[in-house]
Amino acid sequence: GFQNSDGAALHSYYLGFMVQDAAGIYTPPSIQASPSPSPAPTPAFPPGPANQSCTLFGPIETSSVNGFLSRDTRCFIATAAFQSPNAAPVEMLREFRDRVLLRSTPGIDFVEWYYQWSPRAAEWLNDHPLFRLPVLLWLFELQVMAWFCLHPGVFFSVLATLLGLGIGWLKMNGRKMHAS
Repeated sequence: GFQNSDGAALHSYYLGFMVQDAAGIYTPPSIQASPSPSPAPTPAFPPGPANQSCTLFGPIETSSVNGFLSRDTRCFIATAAFQSPNAAPVEMLREFRDRVLLRSTPGIDFVEWYYQWSPRAAEWLNDHPLFRLPVLLWLFELQVMAWFCLHPGVFFSVLATLLGLGIGWLKMNGRKMHAS
């Protein structure tokens, strides 16, 4: 819900970040120096239990917020199809890229090839939302493959189970054929 500042209106925001470690301890509060010449009063933050504290940044303008929050995810088509760079399938495909594809020369070559044409394809998909459903269906197959690559133990368990069932079926049908 951030609004961009323009010549007529300046929109300032305070951002707070809470960090909790595995033991449940929150970071101590700290307030960074205000980037504007006349700092606005610091709001009570965060609302909630007294033992929770945060690190405050502010006041900052929306251009700073957008620059701070944006990151180059480069999952262009998935982001366009899911309409968010933070959708769980997009994050999983990003993890697949980082943990699987970028660890081999053919994977790196594929990623570089993808980066050459996919921004235009994603832009086209944003302009033609009717085609999002077919792309989402295609991405589903890619997500399944990526998930199994990220979880090889599950993949080999499923494969072993299917092979066992197939061998059992062949043995059962082989006995029936010899009996007749």
